[in-house]
Amino acid sequence: MKKTLQPKFILFLLSIFLILSCNDDITVQDKGIVNTNNLNVSLHNSNDTISQTNAPWLDFYSIADYENAINLLNQNERYLSDFENDLQFNSMRIALTEDDREEIGIEDDILAALLNPEGIIQIGRYIFKIDINDSLVVAFDELNLKDTLHFSIDDNAIDILYPATSVIIQQQRYTNPYKTEKIFRTSDGTVQCKVVYQRAAIYFSLLTKICKLHNNGPIYIHFCMMQGSYTKNRNNATTIRFNSYGDGGYKKSYSFRPYSAMVGLKQFFLSTDFYYTDNNNLTSEGVRLTIQK
Repeated sequence: MKKTLQPKFILFLLSIFLILSCNDDITVQDKGIVNTNNLNVSLHNSNDTISQTNAPWLDFYSIADYENAINLLNQNERYLSDFENDLQFNSMRIALTEDDREEIGIEDDILAALLNPEGIIQIGRYIFKIDINDSLVVAFDELNLKDTLHFSIDDNAIDILYPATSVIIQQQRYTNPYKTEKIFRTSDGTVQCKVVYQRAAIYFSLLTKICKLHNNGPIYIHFCMMQGSYTKNRNNATTIRFNSYGDGGYKKSYSFRPYSAMVGLKQFFLSTDFYYTDNNNLTSEGVRLTIQK
């Protein structure tokens, strides 16, 4: 005898469909964010002239593709894993621990997701190798790998190499590293608070973050970005001011990135209040961290 679907089972299927269609996360329909967002990017096989470990790097077809990738990844932290998985890319964010990345000056997760473990990325015809600790970015010309250019991490390398994309103005110089940091000692480990201006010649960002340097526990952590503004490092750029923003709870970390782009900043101001509540001792402490230029 031929079997028919029961009404309860049909309702079950409809409910599953509605849940999937209403989900705000990346669903089956838009799985593969690289393709759906028209990003022309691929994995480039390593070259012994540039790489010591033969680890593949990302190869962006154009400046626009690279800029769109930054904008996309800045929309939601969860996109980082999808981006890496779609490309099957073993990024620096995956290969190195957060402590290891901080030791070499990579504070921003977006930058870490765009670089291979050696700090290499290709944009157009140029392959960049980034060394934050030495304040150095080397650009290799794909057409002639012996033809290299050296940049400080403060230089706007994209503007210099691709002048048609913008108008170059005099570069600003900053003290390296450019961040403020505070460590709280609690009954359940430590809490790290920091405000950073990330510089990498081809990537710049403002970042504020609070993180528990241990497993999730009873400590409540919170940050509130009180005031902030920035001016892009380009002619006729206007000053952008952004409203206060806060986040917190019992997760391991919370962060806010008000600026993330391939162009550096002429000036900026970012002031953030951090605090934690140690429920074991019923105490609360706070601090304000500020960076500006």
